[in-house]
Amino acid sequence: AMCREACRVQSRGHPDQFNARIPAVSIRNSVAINQLASPRLIMTHSLWRPKVQKAIYLIRDGRDAFISYYHYQTTRRGVRMGAAQFSRLYHDRVFGDTWADHVHSWLTIGRQSIGSNLVVVKFEDLKDQPETVISQLCRFLNIQADHGRIRNAVNHSSIENARQIERLRQGEISDANASFYRQGTSQQWQNCEYQSEIDKFCQASRHALVLAGYEPTHLVDSITCDQQHLL
Repeated sequence: AMCREACRVQSRGHPDQFNARIPAVSIRNSVAINQLASPRLIMTHSLWRPKVQKAIYLIRDGRDAFISYYHYQTTRRGVRMGAAQFSRLYHDRVFGDTWADHVHSWLTIGRQSIGSNLVVVKFEDLKDQPETVISQLCRFLNIQADHGRIRNAVNHSSIENARQIERLRQGEISDANASFYRQGTSQQWQNCEYQSEIDKFCQASRHALVLAGYEPTHLVDSITCDQQHLL
């Protein structure tokens, strides 16, 4: 029943209602989480935890995640910091565990621990074929939802709808990179602006990229970037 209710509320697209039914792991939410009846849905950004019995691991290309996290830590918070400085702090784990740490944790220890009870969903697949992916997840969670209901949930959960709610709360945001819902795109890591830091990321995260099913190369070559700088 909890899973069905969560799916119903998510279709409305409002983050407060979603977070109330699927709370994130935190000390502040511990009471609410403990009061939820089983089976319950809980969201977390943490590493694999041994008590997890069933999980959906949503993963994004680490190179795009790196850029998104850069803007989350800087532009969104009004912090002036170049990508090179952020990269150094990131790889020194000043901001906490890295993308590669998470991937190794969930896709090695987690996968070994619960096997088929761990379903991996790529952000890129969810973006390209949302209804298909959501249908698969509903089956995994034993949620009864027809195509119309799933389509309605997808439409209400669009990034455009999320941005509209954000504007109603905060007003217009002058810098798009400061939005919590920023771009929501794929392959932004190919932007020449980030080439040097993405190269470093690939070197440090090569094994994790392969483990997650991504090609661990930087597809933008120096010649192409040099030409763009001349334009």
